[in-house]
Amino acid sequence: MSVFLRLFRTYRFETCLLAGLLAIDSALLAGHMADAFSHLGEPAAIRTPSPWNLSTEWGIPEMLEYLLTAVCGLMALRLWRVTGSGTYGFFAFVYFAAMTDNAFSLHEGAGHALEPYGLADHFGQFIALSVFGLIMLLAFFKVFKAVPDAERLSSLVLCGLFAGLAFFSVGLDVLHVPVVVEDGGELIMLSVHTVFLKGLSRVRGLSLSEARADQSLSEAV
Repeated sequence: MSVFLRLFRTYRFETCLLAGLLAIDSALLAGHMADAFSHLGEPAAIRTPSPWNLSTEWGIPEMLEYLLTAVCGLMALRLWRVTGSGTYGFFAFVYFAAMTDNAFSLHEGAGHALEPYGLADHFGQFIALSVFGLIMLLAFFKVFKAVPDAERLSSLVLCGLFAGLAFFSVGLDVLHVPVVVEDGGELIMLSVHTVFLKGLSRVRGLSLSEARADQSLSEAV
C-alpha cells in the first residue's frame, strides 16, 4: 500500500487528470448510448445527427478525440526537444498523421479506390492501414537504434500504448464492430496516452532542470 501511496503523491496531478478524462469518456459513452436507444428502430435516413453520438462527424466525442491527439502530438514534440530522443519526434508525426487520416478519411478513401480491383471496401482499408503500419513499425525500429538508454523503456511503453490504440482504431474499425466499442476504446486509450505523456514530460523536465542545476553548481565551484 505504501508503494501506491508514494506513486499517488508523486503523480497526484496525473492520477487526477486520468480520473477526470475517464469520467468525461464515460459521460460521452453514456450520452451515445442514450441517443442510440432514443432512436431505436428509427430509419437512419431520417435520424437527426446528435452531437453526443460517437459516429457524428464533428460531434463532441470526435472533437475531444482531435483535441487529445493534438495535445499528445505537441507533448511528444516537447519531449523530443527536451530529451533529444528521435522516437518522440517519430511519435509526434504518428499522432498528427492519425489526426489527418481521421479528419479526411484517408484510409476509407484508399479502401474505395481498391474496390475496382476486386477487393471489398473493408479489406482495401485493411491493406492500406497495414502498409502504413508496417512502414511506421520499420521506421520506429530504425529510430529506436539511436535512442539514449534513458529513453528506451519509455519509448517501448509508448509503442505499446500505440499498439493498444491501433487495436481499437484500426483492427476493430476494419471488423466494423459497434461504434461504442471502437470509438469508445479510442477515447479511453487517448486519455491514457495523454496522462502518460504528461507524466513523462514532467519527469523529463525535472530531470533536465536538475542536470542544469548540477552543471551550474559545478561550474560555480
